[in-house]
Amino acid sequence: MDTLVAVHCVKSDIFQEGLSARIYENASENIMKMMFLESTFLQV
Repeated sequence: MDTLVAVHCVKSDIFQEGLSARIYENASENIMKMMFLESTFLQV
């Protein structure tokens, strides 16, 4: 039983890390897009 709980905790930790990593990737991607749009807008 204890091993099952430990495995579940590890799995949820990995899931949380993957989720936050994906959110961070999306956020940085959006920031890059915004910066790109701003630079093209300023060039016009």
